[in-house]
Amino acid sequence: MSSLPSPFPRAVRLAVLSASAALSLSGCRVYDPTSPEELANRSYLAPSIESGVVTLVDGALDLPPGEPIERVELVASAAGDIDADEDPDAAVVLAEVLGDHTTYRLHAVVVEGERALDEATQVVGTAVRIEAVRIVDGIIEVDLAAPARSPGIDPAPVLITSKFALTTAGLVPIDPPETVPATAGRAAELEPGLDTHEWVLETMELGGGVERLSEVVELTTPPSVRFRIEVGDSDQGSGRMSGFGGCNRIFGGFAIEPDGSLSIVALGATRRACAEPLSGIESRITKSLTIADSYEIDGDRLTIHVWDGTLRFRAGAELAPSPDPGTGDPPEGQETSGPRRIT
Repeated sequence: MSSLPSPFPRAVRLAVLSASAALSLSGCRVYDPTSPEELANRSYLAPSIESGVVTLVDGALDLPPGEPIERVELVASAAGDIDADEDPDAAVVLAEVLGDHTTYRLHAVVVEGERALDEATQVVGTAVRIEAVRIVDGIIEVDLAAPARSPGIDPAPVLITSKFALTTAGLVPIDPPETVPATAGRAAELEPGLDTHEWVLETMELGGGVERLSEVVELTTPPSVRFRIEVGDSDQGSGRMSGFGGCNRIFGGFAIEPDGSLSIVALGATRRACAEPLSGIESRITKSLTIADSYEIDGDRLTIHVWDGTLRFRAGAELAPSPDPGTGDPPEGQETSGPRRIT
């Protein structure tokens, strides 16, 4: 799978690596790039300042007058594998302070041997408090305590878990829909809609050729996509999509127009190395999704039309309902996991 360009120039990313290594060597310490001490004394990407890099000492850095931020502080970190190479990496949250305003920024520190590189960064919040950060199955989870939605009625802050994946498009926020357990006892099976079921890929008809995946390669987990509508409805809406390409997880955004046209944007994939034929299959799937043109649902079959053919899916597991676009809550009478109030 081809990688998308990093949003940071290679020179900046190498400067982060070089500065961090110099700090470690100067102290003659045994270098564990994911240890709290190393993370508190290394360099990180800093898109808000001209140099693009900040180097912490004992977990903080005061910037000179004239910079757009006054201070950077390390507030949380966690070790775990985020790039699917079985080596421990690190997720770090830094606070960028300017007066009474604080921006919290997540960083993905990827380790290769004794090299550690701040690979990507993403803002996670402003008027929040960072409660915890962890890495679960390659996904970075950040617990945020947000201000109460109705301070006069319910003053308790709300605990929100934001999830991020390191992909070929950088660190991207994700919210993969949950499946509904078979024992949930829902009143009736839903008629398949774009966001009601996971869609399992069966056939690719691209460039005049037809590939039925079950005949091409034996897959333990077949490629699939899930859609979560966040604005509008199933006939005209937008939201996030997630899925599995055969080797890597994929994430992106999508939009639907009233005429059924479908666009999938900002598609990224995790970075596990794939052998053939999986690598080629996954590459064709992801490239085809980025040139999606329209879709149609007929019974339990979904067809996504792309510029040079079609992708054909069957309905798989039923998904928890998308939130009500007006409130962010699940539809009336249906429950799903969500924010929790801190008492």
